[in-house]
Amino acid sequence: MREFGLRAQEAVKLSEARLRDVELKLMETDPHVRKCGDDQFHARLAEAEKQRLEALKQVTAKSPKTAVLVLELARERDPSPAIRTALKTP
Repeated sequence: MREFGLRAQEAVKLSEARLRDVELKLMETDPHVRKCGDDQFHARLAEAEKQRLEALKQVTAKSPKTAVLVLELARERDPSPAIRTALKTP
């Protein structure tokens, strides 16, 4: 179990380093690029999550034929744990 924890920590560090490398390359080409670490980034993610949840709540009324499949896929694959949890509760 401890070995798994260490490997997971190493994977997180590696992915964060790679993300930072990509951000630096993007900043070289466009100094106005949006970065993951800024507050606006988190605000945009929160707003997008809110909009997705609202759209998913309306899918049954707007598209009843495909609603079951769309909601099932969202419960399984949405990147937001909050949305997946919200869709599991009636």
